[in-house]
Amino acid sequence: MKILPKIVYQFDFSVSSANTFTSTDVDIVNDQVTVENHGFDTGTAVGLDGSASVPTGLTELTTAYYIINVDASTLAFASSRANAFAGTKIDLTAVGSGTTTIRKNGFGDVILGYIPDGLVVTNAWYQVT
Repeated sequence: MKILPKIVYQFDFSVSSANTFTSTDVDIVNDQVTVENHGFDTGTAVGLDGSASVPTGLTELTTAYYIINVDASTLAFASSRANAFAGTKIDLTAVGSGTTTIRKNGFGDVILGYIPDGLVVTNAWYQVT
C-alpha cells in the first residue's frame, strides 16, 4: 500500500466510455436520448457535462445519474441505481442546447480534492461532503 501525503491531488474520472448527444437526440415524450452504440449497461453511474445547457430535468457536473439501457442506441437516465433497474426514468421536459457529454463514473474531466487523514483508496471512489 502506498501512503500519500495530505495535499491537493488531481483525479481524472473520465476513464472510460465518453459519449455525446445534442438537443436533436433528446426525446422528451419518452424521456430518452439517442446515442448510437452507447455501450452503457443499465445501472452504470454517469455524470453529464454540457457545452451549453443539458436537457431540463438533468444537472451537469454535480449529480450522478444511472443509465437505463433502452437499446444499443437509446438510453434514459434514472436518479438511483434501483430506479434504473426498475425502469423509472427522469422526466425530461426540454431538450437543452449544444452538446452534452456522458462520462462513465465521472462528473467532468478533472476534480481537485484533499486526501483526508487515514483514507485508504482502493478500486473505488469516495465523496467528501
